[in-house]
Amino acid sequence: MTILSVIIPTYNRCEKLKLTLERCIEYSFGLPVQIVVVNDGSTDQTSEFLAGFKNLHQNVIVCASENRGPGNARNIGANAASGYLLLFMGDDTIPTSHECFAAHLRFHEQFKEPSLGVLGKVVLRKRADLPFSFVTSLIQGIGAQQFGYAHMSPYAQYDWRFFYTANVSVKRSCVRNWLTDGFSGDFSSASFEDMEFAYRLTQELGSLRLLYAPTSVVEHDHYYNVETFIARQERAGKMARLFVQKHSSVAASIGLSQIERIFAAPRAVEEGQERKVKLRLEMIEGIFASAKLLEQELYLGSEAWHIQFLNAVFELAFYCGAINGYPRWPANLDAAYRFALKAFELRMVQISETELLHVVSPIVTARASSNRTGHSNLEKQQLEFWTRWKRALRLST
Repeated sequence: MTILSVIIPTYNRCEKLKLTLERCIEYSFGLPVQIVVVNDGSTDQTSEFLAGFKNLHQNVIVCASENRGPGNARNIGANAASGYLLLFMGDDTIPTSHECFAAHLRFHEQFKEPSLGVLGKVVLRKRADLPFSFVTSLIQGIGAQQFGYAHMSPYAQYDWRFFYTANVSVKRSCVRNWLTDGFSGDFSSASFEDMEFAYRLTQELGSLRLLYAPTSVVEHDHYYNVETFIARQERAGKMARLFVQKHSSVAASIGLSQIERIFAAPRAVEEGQERKVKLRLEMIEGIFASAKLLEQELYLGSEAWHIQFLNAVFELAFYCGAINGYPRWPANLDAAYRFALKAFELRMVQISETELLHVVSPIVTARASSNRTGHSNLEKQQLEFWTRWKRALRLST
């Protein structure tokens, strides 16, 4: 019988882990499923809870390790598992039905090649005890900063960039020795360590395809606001830089090719360059503050342009995190932050053009394009607002 081993690393999330494991037991009933939980050095009540939970369920294995990150924990779990198939989940990804596990078993039975994995779907968990989060719904939806499901087709196949360890399975045999050849332990944050593993596996196997099975669904119980996701993007950018250090050919695929070129060689330092870097960083903090203020004023999400504005803010945070992973050469830092702000400016210009077309009627737009007259007070305010944005950004770039 083909056994599916569910690998769940956990660190200091005892309450979330309880619900995840309860649903795993409930929805795996009658299926050949083994659950392997790896306690990655938790200091809360996780150890005590897992000791009791393991005694109640014969198909549960508990492993413990020092806190070395989710990649190392997954390797320990994979090494301890007895299943032919390995399903990687998070301690905050909650199965929603029996089909969550059945789909992985079914598709691996149909496609037996080691180079084919199965990717399930991750959706936002809505909680009554937390306010609606426009940020979380955006990043897991059309914004796709965290998951790209909104732009994927059911049962299509995708590459290493979509290896989301919230709900993805592979054959155990695709890696010779999980302790030495599995996920890299060099990634200090939970970002890009799964993608790096999938990229390396692609090189070793010659190919890695992920079949998207949308009927396998887990709810992601992770709440973000503007501030916490900016911080997450900065960590992700730093880990992306580490990914590029290991595999330079991926720079373009993860959006770091231009920054890589900027830091390819030290540049000559010009007078006042360190002060320019300081001013650019102040400008970036101001942009972040404006996004936080929109949210605090309960205005975020009330207008269409907020979507693209947040996308631009989160991209800027990602670039800043990546830049922090490079050598601290003032001239290169100045050029890199200038590039990051220029990318933000271009996104803002696109937003302003879209917004003006929404506000100004086609007839007025045509008239304004010929003689620049005829704008209403509202239209003038709209123009002035975006002009101030562009002027401020241009001063910094």
